Amino acid sequence: MIGRYLVDFVSVATPMLSCYHQLTNMRSTEVSGNVTLTEFAELVGAIKDIALIVVSLLLTFLLLGILFLYRKLSRLLDSAKRTVESAEQIADVISGKLARPVGAGSGIAFGLGKAVAFFGGFRHKKKGKGEKDNG
Repeated sequence: MIGRYLVDFVSVATPMLSCYHQLTNMRSTEVSGNVTLTEFAELVGAIKDIALIVVSLLLTFLLLGILFLYRKLSRLLDSAKRTVESAEQIADVISGKLARPVGAGSGIAFGLGKAVAFFGGFRHKKKGKGEKDNG
């Protein structure tokens, strides 16, 4: 079984090895038309270098844009935070100014109600049959 796989590997590897040797010996031979393999490799390398530079520039501009956007949003959020804090302070002042008179007024009304109840007395209903004392 292993021998069969070894034969298959050798039968596949041998043509690949001969192809590799042919390519390494073709360094100065023509690939197609008037272009040699060396010139073709140099052209591919130059295209790769240009693509790398373009992608690097695009990523740089993208990162700068993200940084710019972050700074703008940070300033906007700080401004919104200050506005909310200012609104909270205004609400605290207004509620403090309104709560004292209302609280005082309700305290006076509660006191007057107690005084009237004390001096006027409560009228109790007469208990009917089956009613119990709630207290």
